[in-house]
Amino acid sequence: RAANDTRVVGKHTLESLTEGMYKKPFTIYREYIQNCSDAIDEALTKGIIKPGDAEIRIRIDARARQIVIRDNGIGVSKDKAYKTLGDIGNSQKSYEENRGFRGIGRLAGFTYARSVTFVTSYKGEPYRTIISFDCNQMRSLLRDSSNNDTAIEVLNRITDHRIEPDKPEEHYCEVILD
Repeated sequence: RAANDTRVVGKHTLESLTEGMYKKPFTIYREYIQNCSDAIDEALTKGIIKPGDAEIRIRIDARARQIVIRDNGIGVSKDKAYKTLGDIGNSQKSYEENRGFRGIGRLAGFTYARSVTFVTSYKGEPYRTIISFDCNQMRSLLRDSSNNDTAIEVLNRITDHRIEPDKPEEHYCEVILD
């Protein structure tokens, strides 16, 4: 192998994993609800919630053109949130135990939204992690033939990550589609 033989995952892979896979808008609900269900299952297993307390809430605000899907499941810890919610196809979930396990379902909203934001808090941590993806910018970068960014470079350019205070007893994950 020559020294300059490096592999690249091209930016159009993102197009295949968003617009190519999620052609029907209602699939976003299936994908995000599967992730909510997995988070609730883990919270139930760890005794964080009781079966009657499990919730998945969907709020549709037509005026603001926003959809919010929120669960009271396990959440994602501050130290794992960026990697868990930012990696593509690198899920640590078991295909035998979980509904969503490939690590790509969270991309479903990228096809239909201006931005997709994940907000998550893990029980016992006084923080919430907010990871936002600028989907309009992604589509623009994918259409720009003069832009030779790799898929990871595009993701890095469209991602915003911050941590804010939250109540330590909180545990949830919320996806906001604008």
